[in-house]
Amino acid sequence: MPKTVVGTEIASMKVFDSKLESGAKQAVQAAIAAVYRKSTRHQLGTPKEGGHFIQLTPTAVLDPARRVVVGTCKWEVAVIENGQRKLFASLRQTKVALSTVDRINPVKVRQQSVNDAIVGAVEKELAGVLASLPRKENET
Repeated sequence: MPKTVVGTEIASMKVFDSKLESGAKQAVQAAIAAVYRKSTRHQLGTPKEGGHFIQLTPTAVLDPARRVVVGTCKWEVAVIENGQRKLFASLRQTKVALSTVDRINPVKVRQQSVNDAIVGAVEKELAGVLASLPRKENET
């Protein structure tokens, strides 16, 4: 049975240190591709008319008092109608996924710690959204 094509993009990304943002963005893009590879119902691509498009907003925040990096991810789902994206109102985010990396040195945060926190949140949210999306019966 063919997979349903779903579009996904990073709408914006917020990282507490701008020097770590480009590396985190690459890690998120790799995580998105990995989630789609694991999916048995959906594949990453450009959706056709009536298809779904997911916009992700990942965030990484440093909490120096707790010595942790917390990754979160917000999302919106749009449906393609007449070539335009329209917000899909029946799917709403109720709770933001959190992913935490402990024992961080707040003075010198490593790129891998930021990547682990933000990728963990993106993987949880995207897998959940894909599980909630309806499958198109006439997809080829």
